Order: sequence, then C-alpha cells, then structure tokens
Amino acid sequence: MALADNQIALNKRLRDQTTGAVIRIWKGLPAYNEENVDQWLSQVLPTVLAAQRQEVALTEAYLARALDRPAVGIDPETVIGAAARGGTPPEEVYRRPFVAVWSALGDMVPWDDAVALGQARATSTAATDVQMAMRNTLRAVGDIDPEIAGFQRVADPGACEFCQMLD
Repeated sequence: MALADNQIALNKRLRDQTTGAVIRIWKGLPAYNEENVDQWLSQVLPTVLAAQRQEVALTEAYLARALDRPAVGIDPETVIGAAARGGTPPEEVYRRPFVAVWSALGDMVPWDDAVALGQARATSTAATDVQMAMRNTLRAVGDIDPEIAGFQRVADPGACEFCQMLD
C-alpha cells in the first residue's frame, strides 16, 4: 500500500506544481486580449506537455514496480497533448481560458472576477491534462500487457465529490 500511497502523493505534487506554474504564467501576462493568446500558448503548452510527459514516466515506473517487471516503454506522444483529448489540439484547449474571460466581461462580470474565471479554467484544464496522461498511460500499458485485465478507480480521501461518486 505504501507504493500506491507514494504514487498518489507524487501525482498530486505534479498536478500542484503544474497548476502553480500555470497561475504564474497567467498572472504574468500583460493583458488577456487576442494579441496575448500566442504569448500564453508559447509558455503554457510546453509547461503542461512537460508535466504530462513526467506523468507518463511516473505512471510507467509505478506500474513496473507494482507488477515487478520492466516498464513497457509507452511513447508519451501517443497519450498526451491532442491524443489525451480525442484529437483536440492543445492550442484550442488552452485558448479557452481567454474565451472564459471575454464571455464573462460580455456578461458584465467585473474585470478581476473575469480574469479569475479564466485562471480557474486554465488551472483546471492543466490539472485534468496531467490526470488524463496518467489514465491514458494506464490504458496503454494495459493494452500491451496481457496480464492486466483493467484497473479499478479508487478515490483518495481528498478527492472531489465527482471522483468520489465515480469511485
């Protein structure tokens, strides 16, 4: 159980570090206009993709240790980025926080609140992408290893209500 608990803690730390980096990038933008989207994408995409690659490595290492056999060697590019979201390009996904800001402003939401909504969308998306890299790696290893019949979702004590419901 200590191995699984360690993996859960490492996954959480990676998600927290990633969302922290996304917040720093978001807050470092000079504005949240169309002309700022490329600057955002040039900084956030490498950050999130690196975190997803790290998650693939963590998950593969965990499975190798838990199953007491060598890692199968999943190519991260097959389970991250657009592959993690059914082919939707990350550039499109990470433009959505700007759309959230613009939509909120169009609904007369105060500036600070609109920017906070965009930041929340960005951090939620990044955390989800890291989590999907883990899930997709589990699936990819399961597809390769005939001894893996599937996986069971087990929510940790700090999981959100949705994850607890799925559990």
